[in-house]
Amino acid sequence: MIRREDTEWAVEILTRYQSTLRSPEEQELKASIGKVSHIFQSELFQALLDIHEFYDFTLRCAPARPASPAPAPGTAGQQRGAGEPGRPAEPPAAPEDSV
Repeated sequence: MIRREDTEWAVEILTRYQSTLRSPEEQELKASIGKVSHIFQSELFQALLDIHEFYDFTLRCAPARPASPAPAPGTAGQQRGAGEPGRPAEPPAAPEDSV
């Protein structure tokens, strides 16, 4: 699980490393590290962390629900009024008038 503290720690390490990059060859890496740090500190990333933490909390605190029993083999179609397996059910016969 990604935690807010972990991302703050990562940003701190990246910022320290970024400050050591001085040569012209390292400027592209320095810019990339800056972008990653900016993303970790963005409101969107922080909101995603909040959602992740809430989801994790919800899963851990939710009471365990018993699984619903599965229908017995061969009975699922009959419960819905189906005919033979793989064959649609026939419509009910129309009532005959007794006049």
